[in-house]
Amino acid sequence: MKKQKGFTLIELIIVIVILGILAVTAAPKFFDFSSDARESTLGGAKAAIQGAMQVKYAESAISGSPAYPTADNIATDAGMSTSDWLIATTAASSITRVAPASTTQTAALDAADHTTIDKCYVEYNASGADANTPPVISIETNGC
Repeated sequence: MKKQKGFTLIELIIVIVILGILAVTAAPKFFDFSSDARESTLGGAKAAIQGAMQVKYAESAISGSPAYPTADNIATDAGMSTSDWLIATTAASSITRVAPASTTQTAALDAADHTTIDKCYVEYNASGADANTPPVISIETNGC
């Protein structure tokens, strides 16, 4: 008789279990969807803030005194609530940072160094803005 060569059922099951354990431990490192979701959320927040800024500017232009909105009201003008967002504004009301509330950051923003909400935010910077110069809206996603 010929001796048959191959794998036993036990050997195949052990290999499948080992591959399953490796997949479960390695997959989250390759598929980090939570940071992608936070970055996309910030993109939507930036668009909402830009839209609110343009609407408020248009309203003020129609009334005869064109002016861009201040930083202390822009988040609420964009429809952002404090239950969903961390909203922090400097004492001078020139910079507002908005971060998703799911991040582990605090909402305070120091006027001297604007680093309390850091690495994952949308920033509305109205310093230097006048009737002809719009505020700068930027996104920081390094810490998302």
